[in-house]
Amino acid sequence: MQPIPVLLPGKMCDARLWTPEVRDALPSAVDADLTLDESIVAMATRALASFAGHMLPVGFSMGAIVAVEMAVQAPVELAATLTHWLIDNEEDFAR
Repeated sequence: MQPIPVLLPGKMCDARLWTPEVRDALPSAVDADLTLDESIVAMATRALASFAGHMLPVGFSMGAIVAVEMAVQAPVELAATLTHWLIDNEEDFAR
């Protein structure tokens, strides 16, 4: 099962941040709304609770900080997701 890329924009950004090229590269990506909370911890908690299944956080600027906090809150889940994703895409990294 492929993880769902969760796009985490930077401060003062929204889903418009992600260019068509990013959308094409990650067709199953979903957008996290980081405008609903006032702390990084709360943003990460909401993002983790908002999407079921394996997820792969993709963050820009503040979104990257949220992605790190997601890993702090759910280290086993995100590490397992990343490991499986890397194994499934091993040929891409060999190039």
